[in-house]
Amino acid sequence: MTFQSFDITNLNIYQPIVKDYILNKLGKYTSAEINETNLIKAAHHRSFSKTNRETLVNILEEQYRKLPLQKISTENIQSLLSENTFTVCTGHQLGLFTGPLYTIYKVLQTIATAKNLNQKDPSKKYIPIFWLASEDHDLLEINHFDLFNKTYTWDNNQTGAVGRMKTDLINNLVEQIKPLFKNSTKTQQLIELFDTAYTKENLADATQHIFHELLGYTGLLVLNPDHKELKKLFKDYIVNDVINESNFESINNQTNELKSQYKTQVNPRHINFFHLTNGERTRIKSISEGGHHFNEEYITKHIEEFSPNVCLRPLYQEVVLPNIAYIGGPGEISYWLQLKSMFEKNNVPFPILIPRASIFILNQNFTKKWMQLGLEVSDIFKTLEELKNKYINKNAVIINIEAEQKNILELKEHLNNKVSAIDITLLASIEQCISKAIEQLKNIDKKLEKSQKQKFETELIKIEKLYQEIFPKNAPQDRYFNLLQYYETINFDEIINELTENKNYCIVISE
Repeated sequence: MTFQSFDITNLNIYQPIVKDYILNKLGKYTSAEINETNLIKAAHHRSFSKTNRETLVNILEEQYRKLPLQKISTENIQSLLSENTFTVCTGHQLGLFTGPLYTIYKVLQTIATAKNLNQKDPSKKYIPIFWLASEDHDLLEINHFDLFNKTYTWDNNQTGAVGRMKTDLINNLVEQIKPLFKNSTKTQQLIELFDTAYTKENLADATQHIFHELLGYTGLLVLNPDHKELKKLFKDYIVNDVINESNFESINNQTNELKSQYKTQVNPRHINFFHLTNGERTRIKSISEGGHHFNEEYITKHIEEFSPNVCLRPLYQEVVLPNIAYIGGPGEISYWLQLKSMFEKNNVPFPILIPRASIFILNQNFTKKWMQLGLEVSDIFKTLEELKNKYINKNAVIINIEAEQKNILELKEHLNNKVSAIDITLLASIEQCISKAIEQLKNIDKKLEKSQKQKFETELIKIEKLYQEIFPKNAPQDRYFNLLQYYETINFDEIINELTENKNYCIVISE
């Protein structure tokens, strides 16, 4: 495997707000520039209560009793009781079969970041955490996955928080994909893991099981935050938002500032919570909208029913984790940048945001065809039109008709001068002969153009098909394809090692 790194700020993959963030142009909206020194400094200044640590450990121990035992997991959970232990976190929806590739990449980058910090700062311990977005209710975003240009969909009409949904019928999808990998022992083992996981009671447990089995050996801890005891730690923040609408103004002001220059990701609401009840997750409307009837007593008694929206989920995460950094995709980085003033208002430390790396995998078959077309690895970041033009310009045989006509006319003039001195009546024959030559030259040019066009059409179709492997439906490969498609090729440890030192946020892996 060959790893090549590219500076993502020079590519048209991430939106301007994320590029400017990487280039340190948005310091007002962040906690610190992204570097090892600031990450270590954040840990040395971050305090986290003993009570919160004990609660977090108790919940992780409870959740990990349902998972196959791994010694490093037990050690890492226990180490969270220490005031010198901190977390590096990423989070994501509960995508089927791990979801799009970038979910795995985010988790691998989180592991790599923690690994790097542990090497650079032995006075502290850094643990990678995968925060499951188990309370999300957008089923349509996670009820399918794409494999070899075909979409597989989970037949499901359940409602409410997706993490609480039963895993019924997911195994039907497992049976559908098994025949696709008869010749791949490694991928068959992954499918067996999925088969086992989707017998769990709910989607959160299944997803936790999958990531624990895949990456638990690295020390990764997977947390399902949909837990009553965790939410008790967040009670005061829930009360302030639901009853006092305390966060709208700060988020809205910061959002409006960013809107003047960038496209923002989320719109704050006066109340940033949902109500989980009767199998539904319903937005809590403000009193001015004809909304809620909740008081502090009800919230305290039914704390598990209150679920933060996209604006308050980051605050919940930072309240219950001793966290110093968050690895997020471009959309996530964009909305986190809208939240710093809200964190300050709530006296909660704002983590250092780290954009996830964009990773492309070029298998052996792709690389061979790509090189045969005279293209380079760096060319994958060109537009389809640019790729086609590069191929045509490199391979086209062009006759300069004007130059050739000029040469023929010069020959005609030379012949005329010589012949006219001998027999002027022959000039008409020369004219006829030269005119015919020019006409035949034009015909040759037309035939060459037609022949090249036919040849190019074949090759340009090849380019287009290959391009769809890199940017399917005009989206980067890692936003569309599933882990299963590349599992035979992927080596988690090699990617972790590459991500440990990578500062360019774009990696191409080729065979």
